[in-house]
Amino acid sequence: MKLFNKHAIELFCEKSDEDSAVIVAKNITDVLEENFCKIALKNRVAGKFVKTMPACELFNNSWTLNSTITLLFVFESSQIEFNTVKMTSNKFYAFLKKVKLAWKNRNSNTKKAIKKEKKQAKNKNFTKTNIQPEKYDISALQKDFFNEILNYFSNETTIVLKQNMISILASQDLGFNIDVYFALSTEKNLKFKFIDSIKNKIIEVDFTKRRENLQKKSVETAGKIYPILRCLNNLYYNLIGCMPSQMLMESLLYNSPNCLFGGENNCENLISIVNFINFSNICSFVSILDNKTKLFDDKIINANISSVSKFFKTIGNVFDF
Repeated sequence: MKLFNKHAIELFCEKSDEDSAVIVAKNITDVLEENFCKIALKNRVAGKFVKTMPACELFNNSWTLNSTITLLFVFESSQIEFNTVKMTSNKFYAFLKKVKLAWKNRNSNTKKAIKKEKKQAKNKNFTKTNIQPEKYDISALQKDFFNEILNYFSNETTIVLKQNMISILASQDLGFNIDVYFALSTEKNLKFKFIDSIKNKIIEVDFTKRRENLQKKSVETAGKIYPILRCLNNLYYNLIGCMPSQMLMESLLYNSPNCLFGGENNCENLISIVNFINFSNICSFVSILDNKTKLFDDKIINANISSVSKFFKTIGNVFDF
């Protein structure tokens, strides 16, 4: 079934107005910094705020109407880092944590639990004051953040505490959804430490090479990489129903020869790149994060070969030109 003609593809390549997203990102940054200061006043273990920075479409100049504002909240705390490393490296602790979570979920609907929850809700001054510095890790910080920012939004906004981040579903209030990831700072400006609570380990991510490679590709293609990035984002959203990994899309275009970006228009460039990817051995592609690492071996991007191949083959089948 042919879904997209040349006009639609050219529209997908156009730059969306990201000014409103930048303003919202700045306002959210102010809210996060203010609440971090509140938490730090109550709990010195929290450390100090370093910065927030965009991680996805605002990072790579490929913002679309369907994009989510993704921010890294970067802070510095040697105690939280130590506690997090200690907790995640302890297999027994990881097992115990899962057991506690399962037990909590099992008992959350009992009469006793409901009675306790109602009692705490009535007591507006109820706060948890028994902070144990030696046990306060990054997960505990995320929970404190979650509790602090609840009052900043209306009932139309849903705030969800996930394993590695906080999602603020504020499309009604602010016009955008926001994902906030918490990261520990390092000595490098674009290098961060994340906790993978599923695998129970600390992961270091360095965006330095990512930015350098993107800038290099932009120069080599006279900036034509960005319209194709925006187009792929829009196509992925329309065909799959969600936004793709930006580092995956960046990697695929980084591995595409510069001559493929030299067509008369964006539509021609897209066709050349899609054909190239469909007929290439993408297993040999390298990661945008590290030229020495194969794309599908990069644990940060965590891409699936069959999913990528299926997506690009689908693109080839929906062009109406």
